[in-house]
Amino acid sequence: MSCADQERQWAEEIKLHAARWAWRHRRRYTPRRITWERWFEKKFGEPLQVYAKRMMEKKNERDVPEGD
Repeated sequence: MSCADQERQWAEEIKLHAARWAWRHRRRYTPRRITWERWFEKKFGEPLQVYAKRMMEKKNERDVPEGD
């Protein structure tokens, strides 16, 4: 694995863990008085709802058993 690939993987993992945190606290406020949902969008440039839906679809694709 190249250094760039490793960095990309770490960035994806950071985003996933941030999304998990933000999802559980999405209606609460950060110390800067914005919701955690809004914080995620500002930090990663993607709405939390959209990211969550995409990750659920990705997980469901992996969980589907192949052919009969």
